[in-house]
Amino acid sequence: MGDPVTTMSSFQEMVSLTFRYGVFAFSVIVLFFLTNKTHAQLEAARNSPNPDPWQTRIYLAIHGVIWICGISLIFFASYFWWMDQPQRKIYQFSVVNVAPHEFVVNQDLYVRSLDKPGPVPDAPRRRDLHFVVVSDGSFGPGHSFELEYFKNEEKKYRTFRIPYVPEKNLRYQIQYDAEGDSYSLQTIADASGPGLNLVSSALAQMSTGEESPSERLGRSRILNDLGKSENLAPLPNIDNPYCTDGIFQNIVQCAPKPSPPGPGGVPAVDSLIPEIGILQVERSSVPSKINAIETLAGLPPDTRMAVFQSIAEPEPMILTLLDLVRHSDPELASKAKRLLSQTDVESALSAAVSRLAAEPDNAASILARVEPALALRVLARSPMPELDPARITAQPQLLVPTASSSGDRYYVRAIWTPGDREAQACLTALFNRSLISNRTPDQEAEMMSQRSQRIVYWYSKEWVLDIANRIRSCGAQADFIGF
Repeated sequence: MGDPVTTMSSFQEMVSLTFRYGVFAFSVIVLFFLTNKTHAQLEAARNSPNPDPWQTRIYLAIHGVIWICGISLIFFASYFWWMDQPQRKIYQFSVVNVAPHEFVVNQDLYVRSLDKPGPVPDAPRRRDLHFVVVSDGSFGPGHSFELEYFKNEEKKYRTFRIPYVPEKNLRYQIQYDAEGDSYSLQTIADASGPGLNLVSSALAQMSTGEESPSERLGRSRILNDLGKSENLAPLPNIDNPYCTDGIFQNIVQCAPKPSPPGPGGVPAVDSLIPEIGILQVERSSVPSKINAIETLAGLPPDTRMAVFQSIAEPEPMILTLLDLVRHSDPELASKAKRLLSQTDVESALSAAVSRLAAEPDNAASILARVEPALALRVLARSPMPELDPARITAQPQLLVPTASSSGDRYYVRAIWTPGDREAQACLTALFNRSLISNRTPDQEAEMMSQRSQRIVYWYSKEWVLDIANRIRSCGAQADFIGF
């Protein structure tokens, strides 16, 4: 039997245990140390070549006395340690279904962030934040706890106050009110506590004076999650890197190419408003996009229409805004919709498409990304004989941006008929070649054989549109979805 003291990882750990559990821990350590020593002497006396019965009985008596004294010491130490503890009050509550780009922070409360599975396989996870409040006093009527709400670690939207409700463990969910342009916490229902382990961790942490493990805010690095998901596409082109701008401190392209004036002298987007480029960079954050939309809303109507009609890289501005109306962040989607409600969308899109009369393929790709009814109305106003309306509206490419901590993601769901070996083999080769993954082709095939759909994503509209076409070329269905 080894010495328990010498087998500890470090003396610091022993000291930490002593501080955390008081003299109780000290008593246990002393008991095991002494009994280990007396047991070793007893065994040595018994196993000596010429054992002395009298000496063996003395060591046995000493060992027994040590055990009795040690147990008594533990009992009395535990009793006085327990009586000396302050009467702590514990209160628990949770904020559930927190999106990846949202943060709820209080540096003084203990919080455990638990990921929850998405609604379907391959879907992004959300988080449930379980808060534990530990106080040496008691919570009285009117007591509340403060939570700060951030998006993308850069903009505090508001401060929530959680009231103390006796004998309750309430669950809250963040809600956005489009009419009032405000956020609130909606009570969902009572819930069981996050478990004894969470409460005991909070108590132990308070006893040692450690800093509470609340969510920390620190600016995320661009591409900070590359390579962590098997659903990721290849890295972006290194010749087109991303930087942090000096306006909103958000992710934008380094030195974007200036957009030349369009036909008829329509000003380029960059010459009208530099911030507008943020809306067309997939990796810019939700707060930066909201700021850009609010800036657009403050422009004179004529200037705003000129922006919407412009042909910018990589797509017309009006098309970008129509995508943002479907954004997963309710505030961004609401403000994009409100901005477009002040605009003749059909005229703006028609003007943008008309400027591409010499590029029918590009015009067709733009019209395929809007609602079929809108596309047909635009075609009626800007007739192009080269374009087949039935082909354009047969398969709408309605992208659904989904917010993440690193920008907007675009999800594509591939669905194939179970037992269709040809389609399955084609998709297996496509995904194994196109996604970041450590799986071999055989492992990919094994995974695909057990499924009839798969969801992949990336931060590039161009990539998801291309992968959707490739999925369809394999004989499968490709849908653009959001979460």
